[in-house]
Amino acid sequence: MGQRKFLIASKDNGGAAVGVPLTLEARPEHGVFAVLEGLAATRYIAAGIAPYFKGFENFQEEPFSVDAARVIEKINPDAVITTLGDPIHLEREFGRAANLLGKPLIFLEDIWGCHCRSDARPDLVLTLDQSGETIVQKNLGTSVPVTIIGNHEGASARKLKIPDDVHTKMGELKARHGTVLFYVGGGTYTTAELQLLLKECLRKTPGSPALISRPHPKWANVQSQEGWTYGAVWKDMLKELGDQVQVVETDVPAAIAALADVTLSGFSTMLVVPVIYGKTAISLATGETRTDMKRQLSVAQHPLVAPGFVREAASPEDLTPFLEESKPSQEAVEAYLKPYDSKLALSAMLEFLDRLQS
Repeated sequence: MGQRKFLIASKDNGGAAVGVPLTLEARPEHGVFAVLEGLAATRYIAAGIAPYFKGFENFQEEPFSVDAARVIEKINPDAVITTLGDPIHLEREFGRAANLLGKPLIFLEDIWGCHCRSDARPDLVLTLDQSGETIVQKNLGTSVPVTIIGNHEGASARKLKIPDDVHTKMGELKARHGTVLFYVGGGTYTTAELQLLLKECLRKTPGSPALISRPHPKWANVQSQEGWTYGAVWKDMLKELGDQVQVVETDVPAAIAALADVTLSGFSTMLVVPVIYGKTAISLATGETRTDMKRQLSVAQHPLVAPGFVREAASPEDLTPFLEESKPSQEAVEAYLKPYDSKLALSAMLEFLDRLQS
């Protein structure tokens, strides 16, 4: 009721994808103080959101700390909002401090199950869809209220403007190779996923489909155990495919996922894009991927596999049947994968706070 004051802590691009629109939605009428670090800081600042505090891009390489409890006491917000990056840092610290001080804590999820990255106890969880709600209730019980606010990747996919040069390049690749595959990397488990894709699945798949591979920018420059960066390790693995490996230069990687015949990843949110565009999305479920998915999302299978929007490849197999099978109807996609709605998110927070005071 009336003007509210919020503190939001955010770290990664995924957190920024949901946190920036929510902050902008709230700011005309409510106070929002942003505690930022990592890749999220650039996104918030670019949107005109000046940080109350800004940490370094990588806290593991440049360690820093903040007295979260003192910051909360000074700002005295009506609620603390945290997004949930990996590896988590300030988002967890501010969640813990909110619990300690008895401040309402709101988790803002950008991917299913990411609430498990924080050991703080939320008072409200804003999640993507029915799969997200089911995971929250399984982990936290039904006493923690959950509101479905939609999928940010689905929202941006529906607004996507595909650059002409990407259209042209993808058309050329399809004419030359017949099929275009797009692989989206993740963390260190990317090595095992590429092993499954390159050494096993592609060997069983007829023809010579083009493969576009994009490592996660957060991991490409991290040093591997071999002494190389992970980006260099993954690039070296691709060499054996020769000119099947293709590069499409673009600042809009989602445009590739929208046009490729198949997009493959472990559990990247990018897998939502091909689903929206009626293309094939495959989760490469290696043992390493399942372990990291369990750690990050508390589940060992991509949450969109069960409702039938994403297929799963867990062992060496020909990818051709995935291309030939029927896709989910557009009606089913629209009903399940609603676009992220920052107005709905803000409304859920305000109604929650009003209920607390009633």
